[in-house]
Amino acid sequence: MPTINVSTAAYARVANQPSHNATRNATTGQAANITGQASNAFSYVATGGGRGLTYSIYRTFLYFDTTSITGTVSAASVNVKGFSNSGGRRILVPSTAFGGDGQSAITGGDYSNLSFNTNYNDNFNGWNTSSNNVFTLKSTAFSDMQTNDYFICAVIQYDYDYNNSDPASAVSNIFGIDANVSSNIYLDYTL
Repeated sequence: MPTINVSTAAYARVANQPSHNATRNATTGQAANITGQASNAFSYVATGGGRGLTYSIYRTFLYFDTTSITGTVSAASVNVKGFSNSGGRRILVPSTAFGGDGQSAITGGDYSNLSFNTNYNDNFNGWNTSSNNVFTLKSTAFSDMQTNDYFICAVIQYDYDYNNSDPASAVSNIFGIDANVSSNIYLDYTL
């Protein structure tokens, strides 16, 4: 089964906002590449205080160069080495980060460059903190890999971020990834 190591892993975040809507639906945030172990690569956090909840969301964006895929993909998965977690579910969704084709650096505006209308895999519980977490991809992802010379996706928290659901009480779903080497995050596929 051929593999393609990640070309770029990055995150974008919006932190310490007064509402779920202000955080989830923000159009820009802070962004940076992930070059080592990131303990807060993607997450949904609502913390309580005397004046109500404060919300923060991190989203991870992955860019793979798929120019080597020349046939019809019949199966594929994204594999991400975990680092830390505090529970919850996660999901992989399409993204137009990195300039939409992988030719640009991550920007704060990429925070909102993802789709909530579709997904590349089914959500799942559990996050291995020292080995690979496998996102088994759906046929919509196969098509994007074959049609484009790139595959860009976002890893996000499922229950509150993807589902647009305000927990209305304190919650902390924080997930880390280990990107010390590019082979820790890879796409594998079968033609």
